[in-house]
Amino acid sequence: PNLALDLPHWVKYGTALRCVEHAVGAVTHPRATAEVRELALKGLGMVHRGIVALVKDPASLEAMVDVYTGGWCAVRALNTGGCYPALGHLIGNMYSARYNVHQGACSGVLCARIMAYHYEASKEAQDQIAAVLGNGRDDK
Repeated sequence: PNLALDLPHWVKYGTALRCVEHAVGAVTHPRATAEVRELALKGLGMVHRGIVALVKDPASLEAMVDVYTGGWCAVRALNTGGCYPALGHLIGNMYSARYNVHQGACSGVLCARIMAYHYEASKEAQDQIAAVLGNGRDDK
């Protein structure tokens, strides 16, 4: 986390958004097992806690540890059991390369739209994601 202290916000928060997208991809993947979803949701919870804390204190090492550890859980889940690549990951990579923007920016813009498009097919998984993120409640 010390390496991230001086990163520009667009890199720090973009990386955090990429962690969210990895978790979402793993949880909603049709091949995801209960174990994969559990690991991804655990990671998503840590990333969420870290992002909320970083907004309050951008230099918080504890918050960065949550984001990066949660991101590791999300990536591990995404790369387990045939869940990689997830649709959002592929689309984000294509947009990032085409428009020369950070992949996290693509995740931030595209993830919700992809989830909305696939809502009926992944409603149960999206309900689990919403529960981890607080169902839209304010985290203050």
